[in-house]
Amino acid sequence: MVEATPNGSPRGRILVADDEPHIRRLLTTLLEDASFEVDCVVDGNRALERLEGDGGYDLIVLDIMMPGATGLEVLNRLRGLEFYLHFLERIYISRPISLRIDGLH
Repeated sequence: MVEATPNGSPRGRILVADDEPHIRRLLTTLLEDASFEVDCVVDGNRALERLEGDGGYDLIVLDIMMPGATGLEVLNRLRGLEFYLHFLERIYISRPISLRIDGLH
């Protein structure tokens, strides 16, 4: 287990957006065990609500295929938010997918 910062505060705040309950539980367990504060949402629309509200996340984990807004749609909307300028985009895919990816640079 990774230790929290010396003052006991979390190492960072992470938003996990995934419609699969078992994936949310797995990521939450792993990240909290590593001393991160984790917020979870079940779809892209809720992720956008959180991000457009207070932001304040150090990392955002987005499932690509979710109800409401997909992970890619959320990513495209994030590009218009001021706090997003501090993020580096990384996309990791665990299996081959077949979908049209618009707006990815």
